[in-house]
Amino acid sequence: MKKIAISKELGGGLALVFAALAALLFVNFGGAELYTHIFEIPVGMGKDFHKLINDGLMALFFLLVGIELRRERAVGELKDARH
Repeated sequence: MKKIAISKELGGGLALVFAALAALLFVNFGGAELYTHIFEIPVGMGKDFHKLINDGLMALFFLLVGIELRRERAVGELKDARH
């Protein structure tokens, strides 16, 4: 069971590394202007894409962190206070 969990974590980590590398290559090889214009696209309710990321996705991130902490306290590593 541990082997499966490690391979899933490794896959997620590798995906993040490759996404970061692709973003760096995109910006450094002529995509910097397009990258900055993407954040200025209006998406509704008077907000641009940058505001949507700051407000909406950060709220979603912290919601998921809270859910994960709750699960860890119920059945995971944080279940026993002595550890």
